[in-house]
Amino acid sequence: MDSSSSSPFSSPPSSPTSSFSSRTSFSSSSDSQWAHDVFINFTPKDDSKVFVSNLHTALGDAGIEPYTDYQFDKGPELGSELLEAIEYAHISIIVFSQNYTESSSCLNELEKIMECHSTHGNVVIPVFCGVDPSKVRHQKGAFGKKLHATAKESYLDRELRENMVFSWKNALNQAANLPGWDATYYRNDAELIPQIVKEVLGKLNSRLLPITEFQVGLDTNEQRVIHFIENQASKVSLIGIWGMGGSGKTTTAKAIYNQIHRNFLNRSFIENVAEVCERKKNKNTGIIDLQQQLLTDVLGTNVRISSIEYGKNMIRQRFSEKKVLVVLDDVTTFEQLKALCGNPKMFGPGSVLIVTTRDEHLLKLVKVDCIFTIREMDENESLELFSWHAFRKASPKGGFSELSRSVAAYCGGLPLALEVLGSYLFDRTKQEWTSVLSKLERIPNDQVHEKLRISYDGLKDDMVKDIFLDICCFFIGKDRAYVTEILNGCGLYADIGIAVLIDRSLLKVEKNNKIGMHDLIRDMGREIVRESSAREPGKRSRLWFHDDVHDVLTKNTGTETVEALILNMQRTGRVSFSTNVFQDMKKLRLLQLDCVDLTGDFGYLSKQLRWVKWQRPTFNYVPNDFYQENLVAFELKHSNVKQVWKEPKLLQKLKILNLSHSRYLKSTPDFSKLPNLEKLIMKDCPSLSEVHSSIGDLNNLLLINLKDCSSLVNLPKKIYQLRSVKTLIISGCSKIVKLEEDIGQMISLTTLIAANTGVKQVPFSIARSKSIAYISLCGYEGLSRDVFPSIIWSWMSPTMNPLEHIPQFGGISPSLVSMDVDSNNLGLIYPSPILSSSSQLRCVWVQCHSEIQLKQELRRFLNDLTQLEISHASQISDLSLKSILIGMGSCHIVNEALSKSLSQGLATNDSIASFLPGNNYPSWLTYTSEGPSVYFQVPEDSDCGMKGITLCVIYSSTLENTATECLVSVLIINYTKFTIQIYKRDTVISFNDEDWKCVVSNLAVGDNVEIFVAFGHGLTVKETAVYLIYGQSTTVEAQPSPDVKMESPLTINIRMTEQIPYAVAESLFNRLASATFLEYGRIYGVMDELERLKNSVECIRVVLLDAQEKQEQNWIRRLEDVLHRADDLLDEFIIEDIRYKGDAGDKKKMTHVFRPLSSNHLRQTMVPKIKKIQKKFDDVVEEIAKLNLIPTAVVVKQTDSLRSKSISFLLESDITGREDDKKEIINLLRQPHGNISSVAIVGIGGIGKTTIARFVYDDVEVKKHFEKQMWVCVSNNFDVKTIVKKMLESLINSKIDDKLSFEYIQHKLLENLTGERYLLVLDDICNASHTKWTQLRTYLMCGAEDSRVLMTTRSKIVSEASNLYVLNGLTLDVSWSLLKKITFGNETSVMNQKLESIGTKIAEKCMGIPLAIRTLGGLLQNNSEEREWINVLHGDFWESCEDKESIMPILIFSYQSLSLQLRQCFAYCSLFPKDWEIQKDMLIQLCMAQGYLECSDGKQLMEDVGNEFVKIFLMKSFFQDAKVGEDGDIVSFKMHDLMHDLATQVAGNDCCYMDSEAKRCEQRPMHVSLEPNALHLLDSLDASRLRTLILLSSNEEEELNGDELSIISKFKHLRVLKLSCCSLSKLSSSIGKLKHLRYLNLSHCRGLKRLYKSFSRLVLLQTLILTPNEKVKFSSKVLSKLINLRHLHISDWEASKDKTPFGFVKLSIWQHKGMTSSNWISSLTNIVEISFFLCESLQCLPPLEHLPFLKSLDISFLEELEYIYYEQDFSSAFFPSLESLSLQFCYKLKGWRRVGDDFDNTNCSQNLSLPPFPRLSQLSLIGCLMLTCMPTFPNLENGLELYDSKVETLVATLNTVASEILNDFPPLSMLKSLHIDGVSLDVKSIPNVWMQNLTSLQLLQINWFSCQAFQEIEIWFKDDLKYLPSLQTIAFHNCEDLEALPDWICNLSSLQHLRVHDCIKLASLPEGMPCLTNLQTLEIIGCPLLVEKCETQTGETWPKIGHVPKIILSSLH
Repeated sequence: MDSSSSSPFSSPPSSPTSSFSSRTSFSSSSDSQWAHDVFINFTPKDDSKVFVSNLHTALGDAGIEPYTDYQFDKGPELGSELLEAIEYAHISIIVFSQNYTESSSCLNELEKIMECHSTHGNVVIPVFCGVDPSKVRHQKGAFGKKLHATAKESYLDRELRENMVFSWKNALNQAANLPGWDATYYRNDAELIPQIVKEVLGKLNSRLLPITEFQVGLDTNEQRVIHFIENQASKVSLIGIWGMGGSGKTTTAKAIYNQIHRNFLNRSFIENVAEVCERKKNKNTGIIDLQQQLLTDVLGTNVRISSIEYGKNMIRQRFSEKKVLVVLDDVTTFEQLKALCGNPKMFGPGSVLIVTTRDEHLLKLVKVDCIFTIREMDENESLELFSWHAFRKASPKGGFSELSRSVAAYCGGLPLALEVLGSYLFDRTKQEWTSVLSKLERIPNDQVHEKLRISYDGLKDDMVKDIFLDICCFFIGKDRAYVTEILNGCGLYADIGIAVLIDRSLLKVEKNNKIGMHDLIRDMGREIVRESSAREPGKRSRLWFHDDVHDVLTKNTGTETVEALILNMQRTGRVSFSTNVFQDMKKLRLLQLDCVDLTGDFGYLSKQLRWVKWQRPTFNYVPNDFYQENLVAFELKHSNVKQVWKEPKLLQKLKILNLSHSRYLKSTPDFSKLPNLEKLIMKDCPSLSEVHSSIGDLNNLLLINLKDCSSLVNLPKKIYQLRSVKTLIISGCSKIVKLEEDIGQMISLTTLIAANTGVKQVPFSIARSKSIAYISLCGYEGLSRDVFPSIIWSWMSPTMNPLEHIPQFGGISPSLVSMDVDSNNLGLIYPSPILSSSSQLRCVWVQCHSEIQLKQELRRFLNDLTQLEISHASQISDLSLKSILIGMGSCHIVNEALSKSLSQGLATNDSIASFLPGNNYPSWLTYTSEGPSVYFQVPEDSDCGMKGITLCVIYSSTLENTATECLVSVLIINYTKFTIQIYKRDTVISFNDEDWKCVVSNLAVGDNVEIFVAFGHGLTVKETAVYLIYGQSTTVEAQPSPDVKMESPLTINIRMTEQIPYAVAESLFNRLASATFLEYGRIYGVMDELERLKNSVECIRVVLLDAQEKQEQNWIRRLEDVLHRADDLLDEFIIEDIRYKGDAGDKKKMTHVFRPLSSNHLRQTMVPKIKKIQKKFDDVVEEIAKLNLIPTAVVVKQTDSLRSKSISFLLESDITGREDDKKEIINLLRQPHGNISSVAIVGIGGIGKTTIARFVYDDVEVKKHFEKQMWVCVSNNFDVKTIVKKMLESLINSKIDDKLSFEYIQHKLLENLTGERYLLVLDDICNASHTKWTQLRTYLMCGAEDSRVLMTTRSKIVSEASNLYVLNGLTLDVSWSLLKKITFGNETSVMNQKLESIGTKIAEKCMGIPLAIRTLGGLLQNNSEEREWINVLHGDFWESCEDKESIMPILIFSYQSLSLQLRQCFAYCSLFPKDWEIQKDMLIQLCMAQGYLECSDGKQLMEDVGNEFVKIFLMKSFFQDAKVGEDGDIVSFKMHDLMHDLATQVAGNDCCYMDSEAKRCEQRPMHVSLEPNALHLLDSLDASRLRTLILLSSNEEEELNGDELSIISKFKHLRVLKLSCCSLSKLSSSIGKLKHLRYLNLSHCRGLKRLYKSFSRLVLLQTLILTPNEKVKFSSKVLSKLINLRHLHISDWEASKDKTPFGFVKLSIWQHKGMTSSNWISSLTNIVEISFFLCESLQCLPPLEHLPFLKSLDISFLEELEYIYYEQDFSSAFFPSLESLSLQFCYKLKGWRRVGDDFDNTNCSQNLSLPPFPRLSQLSLIGCLMLTCMPTFPNLENGLELYDSKVETLVATLNTVASEILNDFPPLSMLKSLHIDGVSLDVKSIPNVWMQNLTSLQLLQINWFSCQAFQEIEIWFKDDLKYLPSLQTIAFHNCEDLEALPDWICNLSSLQHLRVHDCIKLASLPEGMPCLTNLQTLEIIGCPLLVEKCETQTGETWPKIGHVPKIILSSLH
């Protein structure tokens, strides 16, 4: 350190060059790079300045860098430099002196120091100079007075001043309580200061772990881990660091620890875990020692434990709330991990656990979040690290460069070896270096060897050790499967053994599945073998070194120990040995020879041989006396054999036979003696001319490789019978000229390589193969999906074949007229430009597997046809119209009639509908359409059936060519059967009977079909007509065809239902007629323009119904665009008006540089826009007369009002009448079956399949029977990969990142399911092929026996289940009972006999289908008018139900009863995918944003309207499966699949849901939702129409790319934008340009810091939800601009202190750690809901009692909150709207306090000064142990929860005087639900008779009561009083020492349900149980003693409960 830095009076050091990052980032800097070692806090106003000067100098002299600021008057505000200096200083020294409290800056520095100490563990050392520590601690005397004086001088605002005084006092108290130094105990500074310096040095040195001096390459591994930790900051992170010995795992872990430990108060680094355990004789003792070390490190005190289990429990108890950093280094066993950190739940949120190990499997066992593999260093890093150790610099010194590179290469990137050898060679001569290198070639360095050998010694299984040594010596670089096969043949179980070695870092799998191994690991293994007999090679187990082997064979010193031997003489020359040298090697298993001859008796060779690889042997055949019966692999490559075996021997174990490069071999061996052969390899056998026919008998053969066998002429026919062969290679077999069609029988063949053969024709059976994945044949090469289309089209168009040398297929058999192709092979269909006539193939028939796939293939086919310039309709003039007739089947009479009509009609240029014949039933039916395609549904056949089809095409041509010449093909697409039939031109013009049979065989009644006619260049189609001919009428007249238009699924022109456009117009009309816009017109002078606009809308509105009836879709579609543009215009009015008023309001504050907008300027801006919209309206209105549209009143029967306040019975799950079905299904599931079998619940839509499946799934006994359960909603897309992914998500109850590989997901699923008995529910299976079922089964077979798959489906065909359970309809009695319950509830008094008769008939017509019953019940709810019931009974929709066997007509009938607003909301729900859980609040906010919710009066809120809508939808069964929150309010719901289908149908093109299956959005939707994997489709959307963009879900672990989101800036008309887990940096300020936004949700997004300022421009915004992945500072000034904002939810934010009021309706503040003031909340006069969560700094809340609309107040985890203030003035209402209050875990909250009371006065304001809550219905008091005073709550209705809280508030309420209650009833008399626990309950303080007040109580739940507490509350339940007359349910939970239920429950005569959960000692029930005659349900769960007694029906307990209808028992907790 230079002199200037150590000078006591030097100026403060400048800020470090690198900026300080947030505290939340771990990667800011390492401890060695802190800005300062010490920060000194002191006041320069007294003598302490001299002490500090001396201390500064002493610290500098000791090499410590201090930060000392000598500035005299810094003011109260701390600069950023000071804050950073405090934050990034290791240690803060606080020098307290007499005048310390005179400095506000000192005190503020102190506050920041103590914050860093408590949050991040920064060290603090107090020093007391001339002041008593107790005065500092308690601020006594002058020290305290100066404190108050400083506050008064520095802060004028009283509230702020009080807050600062409180904060300073708290900081002083904390600091003075820390261990420090008192100067009065020392004679002078010279004695004290060295002691302080010594302590500082000790604390600085103790924080860092020592790591290697030369940190080359360390940063990369370190930062990978730290980056992962940063992204897991809120979770417990369990991280594995895995690598081979010496790779740097420990060094990396230490570096990470040094980097991040300062962020953890509690930390521990446990080194050498394995060594500690091995040192102890008893391994348990070692583990206990480690547990003690962990506890001691973290808790800071010595801990002694007696057993491992005790240690685990102690870790769990003491660490569960702590954020800890634990590193476990060198873990070798699962027991070690389990004892120290086996369960992440043992640690608090934010904890980081790091484990280093050589065994990857251990990390998988404990399910670490991520495994980081330590890779070897690259060449440059290796050389640099080696150079640092060998030369003490970064590169080799002169003359040593090549030697250094050789050593570095030898070390293979292993840091340990580089360090050891570098240090060993330091300062040695070149000669010594050369000597060391020579030695290393034979014998590895002992230090490196010993370190690496630890991994080998850790292998407990000798077989695994043998596998390791075999691979070391013989198999490096070999194929893994090949090696596994051989070693399995040796009995070594290599499958698991190799996997273990990979986990232990001893092996690795390299490219192409080759086995790899680090060179040093290899040398270590070979050294282990060498060491076993260093001087006698013949006694080693394995011989591989050339000299050693040659020596052993030459001297014949081999022994029985030798198991494997390799000798390669190719380089040195051929040698010969006698076979007797092998005589003693009786255990020889592996033998590899090259250029070695053996002579003599081959019987000397070992009979244990499994692998013989003998290259270049000289014999002509394998010697007969060579024993080969145990051979697994036999390789004779480059041999001279002419015949393999003279006398074939039975070799049952032989699996691999390789005879490659045997140039004299003429024929293969007889394979009948090789029954288990799997691989036959005979490459490059040029003389081979025959393959023995017995090859067809090899049922296990997988591979045949005959490459370059140039003499082979053909393959035996039996070879095509091999069903097991996967790979066939015959490339280079030039004399093979044909592959038989029988090759299609090779059903397992995946790879066919037949290039460079004589084969000229691809077998047709190839294209039908479902297995082939890769093919190389006839010039086609690649994946089958890419190659097969070319092959197929070459058959149809051989002249277009790219291979000129291949002749045309003129020789194809005439019988081959139709080609069936599976779509798996067809891949991406594309046609040849011209389908040639030379081929006799007349038709290609493509079978797809789903409608989605069909449309994808068809779309690509037609896209390719666009190069033919196909066009239609509007693209041509009518002047050149011509026609062509295309006939199929018998159609001559129709063609004659058409010809006459065409000749007369074409001259008129009218539509063909005006002159072509129309329907002439029963002779024919007619369908017409614009363009080249017609879509229709095959109608009911007449008696004689369909006879033919005629196509009439009207076209225009610019060429002289006829249509026949330009015709390319005719496509017949069947959307029902998923087929495409392609007929080429020659077929079409010569259609014969066989062709017609092909067509009609694929048409069935009800099929949806499209016929497409494709023409070439120069021809444009205007219209097309299709005539379906059924009979031959004798008289055919040309009548104009009716307007029969069916729209094609191909073009996706599905229209919206009739009144959605009306609703849009209605909303626009209401806006224009509103007082707001009348005022705009007056102020800005545009009244006439707006009035004209309103009249245009009204004119259009009245004819909409007629337009819909007349199917004027084009007009309606244009109108919709105009309506929405007008809506945008009205938005702009509002926006400009807000800006104008804002500018006018700011006029006084502004300079003359900017002139505010004037009203005249606004008029000039808006009038042109109004005129432009008006012109569009005029055009639309002008067409009304042309279209002859008649004004029609829109009448919608309104049934939307809620007639009943409660709909709770609709929210209850109900399986009325299904109890028997449930039992039977459970019995099917529980029947022993052995294998994994399936049960399918089959029934029509709405019958209740999913409901019954869910009840079975949730059944207690089912949960006991199955160890794992999964629920997957399949729906339309039976995609195996998606199902597997959903299975895993259901298992782990967490969403899986879409970017994870399927292999990983498959692996995790197997890991979770293997050996487990599971139940998998596959719900709503619509379609699934046999292939897909087979594929899915492969992932299900890992479970234990008797695992089950339960399916629900509408089709018996698709399920392929072992057992079918057909779910029938409900009985008539049950149906009528359900209908009656829904329509009237319990109020059946209005039900007369006539109504019951009608209702029974309606129920009967519902066919027992619950959804139909619920839908009609909702329609008739509380309606007792007979006329309405009769209208339903005789409705036309019943006929459609009978015809289609569907209840959809009923649903449509119910839909038509909805109001227009409700219809809009319902259609909007189609944006959510099937089975989606829709959040109620979000849906309401979305509908608000679209303007669907309009209030009937000024007092009603839009949110209230939305809640009413949701209840209506639930009552009418449009929604179902509702979930209810604790306050009884609906939280979420789902839609039945049929309801979702209906919503999708009525939404039409306006709403679009896109997932990964979608390829492009072909339509122009207004509302779009999409999955994250469909983001690339954004650019296909029409920005001018888009109103909604919702990103449905994403994974928080994986941030979406911001590049794909940049296009959002173009969507300027958006009302709704919802994104999640995105990087928004690319959007920059673009969001501010989306000025129409009402709803903006940016959850878990980054980049908000650059965006928030642009939010102020979103003045129409109603809902803003921000939960960023980073701390964001929002100015309340920005938020104040959002004057329409109603819902604000922000987490982890900082707000400025300005007090601008906002107009929020809902405010949610989460994790606002910096929030100290909240007074601005009092001004939120529109607020409806307030929620505070984890706002740690808030100590008080402002008065809230005057907020007029506040309904819900939720305050949770405000750990510093002490008071909620109120004002004394109660002239206005007191909490007039508050219905729900929740106070949870506010540990310091004492209650309400009057404004103005002294904060330090501990006497609370009295309850009596507060009125009671007038409307409070729900109250939760949980974990508020100090809460004693609050307003009373006598009128509670919904519920009271009192957990772990004081009873004073309850007692005060019970003592409420009658004058304070709004009615004459006693307190709590309306309460329905009471939850109470005994943890902190003072029973004696509660009045004994309070229970008699609870006359309405229906549910009583008692938790955590002790036996003593039960005795104390017995007085509440007296025998002589009828308490709790309404009680229906009583529950006892977690009463752990309760042994018997109290007798008083038998007095509760109204009791219907009794629940007892987790009362583990409970063993008996009261004797009076039979008195509970109304008891319906008894549920006992987690009470093993009582369950055991109740299960025995012959025991003494059964008579007490035998009368209960429903008993649920389970011992499980």
